[in-house]
Amino acid sequence: MRHLQHFDIVKILALRLKPLIGMPVFWLLTLLGNGFVAFGAFVLFHIEAGHHDKPLTLLDCVSWSVGLVTTIGYGDLVPVTEGGKLLGIVMMIGGTLFLWSYMALFVSILLAPDISLIESQIKGIKRETSFDEKKLRELSTQMDALQLKIDVLLARITHP
Repeated sequence: MRHLQHFDIVKILALRLKPLIGMPVFWLLTLLGNGFVAFGAFVLFHIEAGHHDKPLTLLDCVSWSVGLVTTIGYGDLVPVTEGGKLLGIVMMIGGTLFLWSYMALFVSILLAPDISLIESQIKGIKRETSFDEKKLRELSTQMDALQLKIDVLLARITHP
């Protein structure tokens, strides 16, 4: 039973995330984000080469770049040059903006069906509670006519 619940959650997530594949903004953010990581790694590799005790590898720089962009920041590689430190600042700011945008896209896709359901329920409630002015005038006219008939009947009864 518990396994089935996990499967259902995975199935729901897959169904809700499927629309991302057709969204150009998803692909744009994915390409920009990965390009930003690659750019940072490549630039750091060239700026910091020869300034560390051990030889710097491109994998070290990719790990550093991914850590900054994802805001994890292991700290196993610390830039020692001014250019490396400035690059780190740019990577932190750019990574934060990228991550916020990416997460906002994911959250909006995950919540879109629920938001649509709530919006349709609100519209239904508005339709049920709203009144039609034309019908209200008709009812008012009918009530006035009934009141007139009641007044006439009361007059006949009280003044035969």
